[in-house]
Amino acid sequence: MKMYAIFTVLLAVFVGVSTWYFFTPNDTAAAGIYTITGNTAAAENQIGWLFNRVPETSTSYSFVPGVGNLGNGALQAGPITNTNFSDAVGNSPNNDQFIAEYYTGNTLVSQLGSFSYDAKLGAGIPATMFKLSVYSNIDASNNPFDCRYDYAFETVNDIGFSKHVVYPGIAPLSIEHAGDRIEDCPPVLADMPAGSTIRAFAIRMGDETAADAGLIGYFDNVEFVSNGDATYYNFEPLPKVKEDCQNDKWKTYGFRNQGQCVKSL
Repeated sequence: MKMYAIFTVLLAVFVGVSTWYFFTPNDTAAAGIYTITGNTAAAENQIGWLFNRVPETSTSYSFVPGVGNLGNGALQAGPITNTNFSDAVGNSPNNDQFIAEYYTGNTLVSQLGSFSYDAKLGAGIPATMFKLSVYSNIDASNNPFDCRYDYAFETVNDIGFSKHVVYPGIAPLSIEHAGDRIEDCPPVLADMPAGSTIRAFAIRMGDETAADAGLIGYFDNVEFVSNGDATYYNFEPLPKVKEDCQNDKWKTYGFRNQGQCVKSL
């Protein structure tokens, strides 16, 4: 049986002070299980995760205990309010959505086995509002994309988590072509020209219309299979105050004991 090391990525956010990391992967993530509690990429196109990077399209999200499919917690996105959550001047309220981006370090398309995440409906109408976008270029540049492949998933319910999987050979819901570096985008990601790369994956919730108002979703257990190796990303919350570690509450955060929970503060 293959054994996986467990690495923990801890993020602490202090309002008015700074955002800092106890540990952040700064190279291509080795196969294993990574616990994600917040942004792990230093900036766009740096390897790791960025959540709601673009404030004009963002909606609320948090890491919550007790509802996870891998570990104890999960990421809760929403509710989408369609009230211009970011208060951006001139922004359409219907632009509110949730986007979690994973930057791969320009993984070769030819090495992609699959990319998947688990999702569960919290509230709202889920039809085609849980999506995955794959940003691909014909080379290893950080060009936004030559071809973007968008996949939508309708098997989302409030009973349990559903796994949403994308393989490079399956047909997407839609394809967006940008620029003139490639004449046309092939019908599936696998047919991108030799040497093409994946700049980023984007897990998305919402459709930028009034229909997604009130939508809540939970996300967990992201699996990225590349060159035959599987890397897992486990979304988990962190305790905020000592009381979060008392009366056996430390168990909901996945700690081995109360002392370990307190030390994480």
